[in-house]
Amino acid sequence: MWELKHNTHLFTAANLDAAGVLINLLSLYNMTQILSAGLATLEASNMKNHTRPNKNFCSECLEQAFTQCDVKYHVCPVITDYFPIISKLDLSPECTDIMPRLNYHNVNLDEFNEVLANKLDVINPPAKITNPEHFETTLAALTQAIANMVKEKVPQLKPSPYAKHWWTKQLRLK
Repeated sequence: MWELKHNTHLFTAANLDAAGVLINLLSLYNMTQILSAGLATLEASNMKNHTRPNKNFCSECLEQAFTQCDVKYHVCPVITDYFPIISKLDLSPECTDIMPRLNYHNVNLDEFNEVLANKLDVINPPAKITNPEHFETTLAALTQAIANMVKEKVPQLKPSPYAKHWWTKQLRLK
């Protein structure tokens, strides 16, 4: 799967068994290979044969973070047979829009209730509900009136940068 085709001498029974164990573990932990197939990572010092003993694996969720994973043959250090693998990752966090929260503590409840009562009187005067359709329309009108009042009268808070984060003790590694 990973080795170059001309290196058939590496495909011994023991090596194939070891590769099978690795393949099973990679599958079990949903790991993917980042380094492109066919790139040599080692040049044997005696025969100058190119092989791939180095593989770069990562979890599937980290795969999108890799912006580069390449072998740089031209920057090979002196007196070494391994070619450097250069990986670059973009680990910047995703930006999310933080919605302002409603500040119910600073609502003038007397004013809120008075304006809401006036709006409810205009919508539907109190009446006995006689059928499901009348109930649904009355409920929708009541819900809409309250939602409009919340938008009008309840001030909004900007999220604090010092707010407690989502971290909990249950997420700690043991």
